[in-house]
Amino acid sequence: MLHDKLLCLVDDDEIYQFIVRKIIEKKNLPCKLIVFSDGESLLDYLQTHKNEESKLPQAILIDLHMPLMNGWQLIDHYCKIQSGLCLKSNVYVVTSSISEGDRKRAKSYDEVKDFVEKPFDENRLNQIIEEAP
Repeated sequence: MLHDKLLCLVDDDEIYQFIVRKIIEKKNLPCKLIVFSDGESLLDYLQTHKNEESKLPQAILIDLHMPLMNGWQLIDHYCKIQSGLCLKSNVYVVTSSISEGDRKRAKSYDEVKDFVEKPFDENRLNQIIEEAP
C-alpha cells in the first residue's frame, strides 16, 4: 500500500485550487493536498514544521503570478531555507505563462524539478506525485 504523499499548492487563484482538489478526489490520487494562497504562508509553514518530516510536502507546486510575493521570489526564499528543512521537496513552477524566458529561468534553479503549464491534467499530477521522494 502506497503511503499518501503530501503535495503543496501555492496559488492565489481559488478556482484553480478547487480544480486541483477535485482532480485529486475524483481520481483518488495517493496524496494529501495543502494549499496556500501566498508564498509567505508557505514559508511560515515550512519554518514551523522544519523538523517534522511527516508535515513537510514531498512536492511543492508554485504559481509564478501572485500578489505580494511572486513565484520567483518564493523560490529564492525557499532556496535559502531548504537546507534547514529535514525533507527536501521537489519544486515545480506551475504557470499559464508560455514564456521561454520563464522556462529557462526555472531550469536555472537546481531546486526546481520541472516547469508545468496550466492547466495540467490528472496524468501530469499523478506523475508529479510518483516523482516525489
